[in-house]
Amino acid sequence: MKLRQIVAIILTLMVMAFIYYNSSQDSTASSAASQYVMNWLWSHDIYLSAYAVRKLAHFCEFALLGFLLVFALGGKILLAALVGVLYAGTDEFHQTFVDGRVGQLLDVGIDGAGVICGMTLAAIFLVIGKLIATRPGLKKR
Repeated sequence: MKLRQIVAIILTLMVMAFIYYNSSQDSTASSAASQYVMNWLWSHDIYLSAYAVRKLAHFCEFALLGFLLVFALGGKILLAALVGVLYAGTDEFHQTFVDGRVGQLLDVGIDGAGVICGMTLAAIFLVIGKLIATRPGLKKR
């Protein structure tokens, strides 16, 4: 296993822990975090509703997870998609045990879309990397 993959695994586990931590916050703490983000956005003339902020947070967390999973799993795209979407499902299930929170199928879909977008970006990086590595005249190290 290459150092790059080990680093990707560690970062992936950190993102999963971050997602789990956010999902463990009760509704009051979760709303406060969303309000903090909204205030920051509003101070930069970006006006989004609390609903939009929450859904974008889901999407972005899982896009990062999808991106990292591709590298952590050695480029195995289908496995990365499966792990990412399963984690989205377990995340929503976990929220059903947190005070004031509910698990929603819509959020699994948003999370899954984030995973796929993150994976797509990672796949583009991999293809560009291979094209650069195999271009004529490039000396191998």
